[in-house]
Amino acid sequence: MTIDKTLTGKYALINSSFYLIYAIMWGYAALYLQAKGFTNTEIGVIFAVAAAGSILLQFWFGPFLDRHVRLSAKHVIFALHLVMTLSVLAMLLAPSHAVTTFSYTIIMTILLVDAALFNTFGMEFINAGLTLDFSLCRGLGSLAYSIASLLTGFLVQRAGADSILTAFFLIQGVSYLTLLFLKPVERPTAREDIPEQQPDTVSQLFHKRPALLLLLTSILLMYLSYTAINNFHINIIESVGGGSRELGISTAIAAFVELPVMAAFLRLARRFSYGNMLRFSCAFFVIKVLLTAFAASVPAVYAAQCLQLLSYGLFIPASTYYINAVLGPANIAKGQTLLGIFTFGLSGLISGAMSGVLLDHFSVRTTLLIYTVLAATGFSGLLLAMRRVDKAPRSA
Repeated sequence: MTIDKTLTGKYALINSSFYLIYAIMWGYAALYLQAKGFTNTEIGVIFAVAAAGSILLQFWFGPFLDRHVRLSAKHVIFALHLVMTLSVLAMLLAPSHAVTTFSYTIIMTILLVDAALFNTFGMEFINAGLTLDFSLCRGLGSLAYSIASLLTGFLVQRAGADSILTAFFLIQGVSYLTLLFLKPVERPTAREDIPEQQPDTVSQLFHKRPALLLLLTSILLMYLSYTAINNFHINIIESVGGGSRELGISTAIAAFVELPVMAAFLRLARRFSYGNMLRFSCAFFVIKVLLTAFAASVPAVYAAQCLQLLSYGLFIPASTYYINAVLGPANIAKGQTLLGIFTFGLSGLISGAMSGVLLDHFSVRTTLLIYTVLAATGFSGLLLAMRRVDKAPRSA
């Protein structure tokens, strides 16, 4: 298979611009909000409400895009980015507690929805038979996240938390330009004489594959630890004596190590199944949160972050391709939407609410040990669910 380098290059640019924004606005959300006087509980509520909002939007966008094949995920992404830009502008013009709460909730909601939409956009090309190297593009997105995290850490140390908003406008301008570079592919219209090619409703998907709900729930339990570590990483860093500079380095390490495995994913897929790679990656979610819980120094946190290579770095392409293969092209948007709801959405909702309260009442280590137990439970459920899902017939 010869990769279309032009298509891959354009999609990589679009995807990378999104992860630059994600690094700035999500990766430093807790730090920014703490600098504005928000408590951990208040920040947790913002994370949770944003996640709940993203779930509602994704429940609507997934079926909507599957029904309206003349529209692409790109069109929705562009509209959402306009709303996000207006929200950041509102925080600059009226920096009150209420405006910041409302605006940042909107921003984080959109970022969560975007993560699933960008996966859907990439799968549109693959299901149309085009040779897009999706995993490499996603890896380059992680590289962009890594660079942005590192630079933002130093920027905040020098210029303060408000510099985050200035950086956003610079990157968002680039993002709008990159979205214009790539024309959406024409999506195939489902044929009425082939029922299997018609998109299923969410209830039909779960009815046909009862184990699918167990699979997604198990992924959710594991993903809670990843969300907690990311959302409140500043608390983890401060508990071992670090600050914004160390936060930037730590998040940059985690994002940077994702690149090699994402770039090599298609080659790995020739030797290992999507399912086996998904199982392997989920085992390292448990290991990573456990090591983070017992990290007693900044270098120890950095070491735990390196496990991002085998956890999140492998999980993202493996889960995306696995769900796409299981549910088929007719349910492309719905499949990626469900994955997004249970990872970015429900995970953000539950972890946001839990983490803020736990951190205000318990130590960082106790909080992370609770997430370790949840991750281990989820991994056990995933092994059981995947055995059942793999036995079910594939969709058209």
